[in-house]
Amino acid sequence: MLFGTDSVFRVEIDEITYRDGWVFGTFVFHIAGQRVGDADDLVDLRGCNHWIRRFLAKPPLLVHDEWANLPAPEFFRQVYDPTMAGTFPGSDPTDDAFQRYSITHLGMSTFDRYDLLYVEREPGPSTIMWREGNSTPCEASVIATYFRATLRDVQVWLQAQIDLAPRDLR
Repeated sequence: MLFGTDSVFRVEIDEITYRDGWVFGTFVFHIAGQRVGDADDLVDLRGCNHWIRRFLAKPPLLVHDEWANLPAPEFFRQVYDPTMAGTFPGSDPTDDAFQRYSITHLGMSTFDRYDLLYVEREPGPSTIMWREGNSTPCEASVIATYFRATLRDVQVWLQAQIDLAPRDLR
């Protein structure tokens, strides 16, 4: 199943299986024409549903004026990498950069090889940034309302799939 109509951001979910109380499937993003995520990884779709629902209900503070216009390589170099390495100088507000910007949890283990960030900007388009391992970071602009609407459609569909699970698996 493919969600989203924009070539900038789509979500693909496939291979739904119910096993031993779990609901598994593949879950990947398509960002600016690139597949982001492990299309061979069966993830816990209940977990994806939970994290997406939580993200939509109470999104983290995603805007920070000082970093709003940094290109992806600079954002990773100045904000994300020092935070993850614990080497950011002083007591800067980047202490929560992972919690504020990372969206890898939305797809659970499918994004294990990726750093996947979402930086919301007001006004203007938001940015999805990603890299696989130590590769050069990529980025794509996306309208925040479109990003959220696509995730909302995914969450509603996932909930329906979970509700279809045999009673003994719920």
